[in-house]
Amino acid sequence: GINAEYGIGTPRQVCGMTYLDEVMTKKKLGPAIAVTNIITLLGFTVSFVFGAYLLTQYVTLGTPPDGVTPGSGHWVGAWWMGYLAPGILLALTGIPLILFPTQMPAAKVVLQEKIDNGEASEQEKDSELNRSLKELVKDMIPTLKRLMQNKALLFLLAGEALNNIFLSSMPYDTKLLSKLFKISISQTGMLIGILRTVGTIVGLGIGGAYMGKFNPSGRTCLLYVAVTQLITLPGPLVTLLHCNPDNVAGVSAPYPNTPSTEWSEINRNLTNMCNDNCGCSTGFYEPVCDLQSNLTYFSPCHAGCISSYITNGTSKIYQNCQCSGANELVSGACPADESCATKKWIAFITQQLIGVIIFISHYPALNVAYLRVVPEIDRSATQGMKQFFTRAFGFLLGPIIFGAIIDSYCVVWRGGGSCWLYDLHNMIVTFTMSQLGFRIVGTICIVIAWRLYPEKATHVYKKVDESANL
Repeated sequence: GINAEYGIGTPRQVCGMTYLDEVMTKKKLGPAIAVTNIITLLGFTVSFVFGAYLLTQYVTLGTPPDGVTPGSGHWVGAWWMGYLAPGILLALTGIPLILFPTQMPAAKVVLQEKIDNGEASEQEKDSELNRSLKELVKDMIPTLKRLMQNKALLFLLAGEALNNIFLSSMPYDTKLLSKLFKISISQTGMLIGILRTVGTIVGLGIGGAYMGKFNPSGRTCLLYVAVTQLITLPGPLVTLLHCNPDNVAGVSAPYPNTPSTEWSEINRNLTNMCNDNCGCSTGFYEPVCDLQSNLTYFSPCHAGCISSYITNGTSKIYQNCQCSGANELVSGACPADESCATKKWIAFITQQLIGVIIFISHYPALNVAYLRVVPEIDRSATQGMKQFFTRAFGFLLGPIIFGAIIDSYCVVWRGGGSCWLYDLHNMIVTFTMSQLGFRIVGTICIVIAWRLYPEKATHVYKKVDESANL
């Protein structure tokens, strides 16, 4: 249902960019696209903040059961509000669009300016202003044929689709970074949302200012895109700068009574002779920590604990734990090295902010490159083709690929297909290298598209049209 709703909204994105190009002069088009991109991308970044807030609210929006907190495994956030509230706002924004005329008065003036600059022809002007719906439908196959013979466009589509596969991995950032830096998911989502919101506004502001100041050609726009891609290419590697993951008995470290020479990560097993008769379950992850050895146990049962008591009203202390040499274990995973987490978190935030600003700044130039790589008459069809290919092969495949990578490193499964514990280090290496791989190939496609990009789109199909007339 959500995918259908998203697909129904696609015509606004297809027609919106063409509409801007139709009513904006060349000097104003870049800044206008920047403003449009800011509003669009702010929707994605604000969703991180909104989603993080919803995760702190119980699913019923009421008082949660006793003992259930946002940090416990029993907590379920108000996920459904993430669909309801934006859905209502989306419906309301459609009302003003109904009032728009078929063509704005400025359209003829802008089209004449393009003709004067050699970016369109009189024949295209007549076709643009006078084509009927029947003629548009009849011209669909020839239009598609023309677009498929435009090599620069095809490499541009491939490059953006591969970059979108990379971008589709970002929703997993909240979960991964919370584990890497041992910060709650809600806090991580809030920080990432704020970071990317600021980076988006600044980056698109820079990109729009560049377009308004220099009025670059389509080919120069694509060169700008290629340069920003190359500069930000090493960005994914920053996630390799993480603190050591938790030492969990039986998962990433041996139980204290097991010699290290007899244990390896290949033979992971939460069951040990010290808890063999306890009948422990992995239905819930309730970690306890041995502060002396900094070793985390999956649950009090897996630590072989027999008794417990509550201190400070809420904290639980476990005693007589057969698997640990410590007198007492505390509830919760063992704390991270704060100096490590702080330093590497600051390094990550700094790199991400700079990277987002540079990467996002290319969007106004990229949109103009799409508009100028084809003749005036094919702009709308190009936008439709762009939406289809970059989403079908980008945002559709991406979550499948990266979701499969994450699942492949699960070491303790929970019922229902979710995972409690991952082989975090190896998962991050594979995840990051995959991101980098898609970025490299995508950047190569963008560079090839720049090399093939025509000086003037009105001459792109000259040879095609000549051969068609033979």
